[in-house]
Amino acid sequence: MKKVHVACAILSFLFASLQGVAQTPKIDSLRRVLGEDSADAGFGTLWALAYELFDVDNAQALIYAKRSSDLALREGDSMEIVKSGRITGQLLRRTDKVEEAIQALQKVLPVASR
Repeated sequence: MKKVHVACAILSFLFASLQGVAQTPKIDSLRRVLGEDSADAGFGTLWALAYELFDVDNAQALIYAKRSSDLALREGDSMEIVKSGRITGQLLRRTDKVEEAIQALQKVLPVASR
């Protein structure tokens, strides 16, 4: 009986450790794609980082979301403007910047309505 308890404890530990490790490879690979010179970063990479960090680190996700939003506005792509503006607004709300969140989402609303 003792062997069963030990085996269950070991399996539980292994499962818990694997679950924690499995959350970061995608974020790590996106950061690798972003590379050292992030000035050349594309919208997709920046937005994906914001999306993946959404439930992990809101402050870091907000940085990537704002960068993707700025890039979308410069390029003038309405779909990218809406996607990045929406995630930026949600992250601002999550970081208790409610007024900024309202402004960001109101800026995107006319583009989304079109």
